[in-house]
Amino acid sequence: MADTVALLAGWLFIFLAGDKYIRILLLAMSLFALVFIPIGESNIPGTASSLAARTLRLASEKIEAEHDQLGTAGYPTMLALAPDETAKRFYDFHYVPLASKSGKAVDGYLLKARPLRYGCGITRSFLLDRNGRFHTTQEDRDATETDPILD
Repeated sequence: MADTVALLAGWLFIFLAGDKYIRILLLAMSLFALVFIPIGESNIPGTASSLAARTLRLASEKIEAEHDQLGTAGYPTMLALAPDETAKRFYDFHYVPLASKSGKAVDGYLLKARPLRYGCGITRSFLLDRNGRFHTTQEDRDATETDPILD
């Protein structure tokens, strides 16, 4: 932030202190930079976390829609989640079936997302519980239902 303020202050000083030709040159160089120099990815950890949460939410909606459409009593015992390519670059996703106490039928599920590599800025693990709430942790482990709920 301080670098940006210093750069803008320097630019403004040169613009105001310079003559007509310096102002034209400065404006031309600035326009060239804005048009031809690509802006880098600025918030990779935030974007990756957002994609992970979105992937879990979409998977849950799809599972529930198929469950309602088929009218079955339980949920699948196994399910492969299909996140988009960008989300797969940063997170590992898992479907965890929850068996009922009375039998082998699956009556619920958890969806998990864990960073592929901690220490690279992406440190938030997610758990989408059976009530549709996100639990998160920034520790190097899977999130659990005892972790804080994301607001």
